[in-house]
Amino acid sequence: MSKRKNPFRLFQRQDSTEDEKDVFDRDNDENEEMKDVNKIILIQSAIRRWIDNRKFQNRRNLQRIRHNIAEELLDTELVYLTNVDILINTFLKPIQQQKNKS
Repeated sequence: MSKRKNPFRLFQRQDSTEDEKDVFDRDNDENEEMKDVNKIILIQSAIRRWIDNRKFQNRRNLQRIRHNIAEELLDTELVYLTNVDILINTFLKPIQQQKNKS
């Protein structure tokens, strides 16, 4: 007569406390690893945030520089137009009026 394996052997409780300790230790190790992974993720997130903030500050500084350049161009053009207006009213118009009178 051959010995048959019990099909319910997987569901039977085993009294081996060493297996339970191994499982407990393995769970603790996995928990510690997850804590370490979460710390690494937190550090990576902080570094990415710092890098993005730095890029944003660089873009903001470039935008300020462009804005200042545009303002300077506008101011220069206004001064130029004012000076041209003075030249026209002070010199050109009187010369043309004199030319027309003669």
